[in-house]
Amino acid sequence: MLIDGPEEILLAQPVCFAGFAFDSGQHSDRWQDFPDGLIVLPRYVLNLEEDVSRLTVNVNIYPSSDPDGEVERVFADLQEILVDSPADDRSRRCWGGVSVEADTGLFETTVARAVQEIRSGALRKVVLAREVTVRADGPIEPAVVLAGLLRDFPDCTAFAFQPGKDCFLGATPELLVRRRGRLAEVDCLAGSIRRGEDETEDAWLAGVLAADAKEREEHDLVLTAVRDTLSPLCSIISSPDEPAVMKMSNVQHLYTPIVGELTRDTGVLVLADLLHPTPAVGGVPRDASLERIRAHEPFDRGWYAGPIGWLDAREDGDFAVAIRSALICGERAFLHAGCGIVAESDVQRELAESVLKLQPVLRILQGSTSKP
Repeated sequence: MLIDGPEEILLAQPVCFAGFAFDSGQHSDRWQDFPDGLIVLPRYVLNLEEDVSRLTVNVNIYPSSDPDGEVERVFADLQEILVDSPADDRSRRCWGGVSVEADTGLFETTVARAVQEIRSGALRKVVLAREVTVRADGPIEPAVVLAGLLRDFPDCTAFAFQPGKDCFLGATPELLVRRRGRLAEVDCLAGSIRRGEDETEDAWLAGVLAADAKEREEHDLVLTAVRDTLSPLCSIISSPDEPAVMKMSNVQHLYTPIVGELTRDTGVLVLADLLHPTPAVGGVPRDASLERIRAHEPFDRGWYAGPIGWLDAREDGDFAVAIRSALICGERAFLHAGCGIVAESDVQRELAESVLKLQPVLRILQGSTSKP
C-alpha cells in the first residue's frame, strides 16, 4: 500500500504473523483451532516507534476489483474502528472467582522417573512441562489478560493469536531467533532462580544462580546446541564468555546472547525451523527428549513452547519461544510451565521452579494487580 506523507511516499513492507506447534502431529481437541503452522497477513498492522507511528492496511486486489471502491471501504472501516467504537477499559478483570487444578503429584513422579533415565545414560536433559487449569465463574477475556501482561512484563515479547473461538497468549522473555539481513541473533535462556525480597538478597540469589553447577549445565547445553546449529550457516559466531543474569519481575535466568553472520540469505523461517526446539524447551539429544516428552507428558503442548512471531517480504523477522503463556477457552485457561531436568535435578526444586514460571499469567487470572 502507498502511504502519502508530507515529504515522501513510503511503500509499506508486508508483514505476516505466524505461529507453530511445539511438536507437529500432536492434535488434541483442545488445540483444534491451532494447526501445526499458521501464517497470517493481517488486515491492519499498527507499528509504534518513538518518533513515528505507522498504520498499514492490506487489501486483496483481484482483476475485477475497483481500487477506488476498496480505498473507500478501507477508510469506512477505519472510521468505525478508530472513531465510532466506544472506549472500554481492558485493564480490569471482568470474570468471577477462579479455581485452580494442578497436577503436582503427577509432575513430581514424572520428574523423578526422568532423573533416573538421565542417570542411566538414556539422555542428558529433558524439559518436562506441567499443566495447571484455571476455571472462572464467567468467560475469561483475553484482552484483559494481555493488558495485564503488558503492564507487568514490558520487557517481554507479548503475543496473542485467536484464529477461532479460543485464544493463545502470553509474554515470553525468550527470543528464538531474530534475522536482519545477514545477521542472526539467538537468546540462550536456561537456568532459573527466584527474585529476592530486596536488592541485597536479589544480588545474592543472582550469584547463587551463576555458580550453580546444575543450572550452568542446563544453560551450557542450550548454548552448545545453538552454536552447533548456526555454525554451518555462519562465517562468524560471537557470544560472551560467561552468561549474564536476566531479571524478570518474578524470576532470574541465566542468559547468553549469540550473534551470527550468515554466509547466505537464510530466511527467518528456515532459521526458526532449524533451531526449534532448543534444549531450553526440548532436551538433549533432541530426538530422544522429544520421544520422552510425547510418552510421559499427559497433555498435548499445542503451541506452548513453539515458535511465534513475524516475518516480512525480505524474510527478516523475529520469532520468540511461546512460554509464560495460556490457552484461553471460554471460562477455562490452560497454563504450562517447563523445567529442564538433568542428572542433578531435585524433584521439589523443579516443582518450585514451575510455580515461579506459572505466576505471570496465574496472578492476572486470579485478579492480582501487582507484579509477582
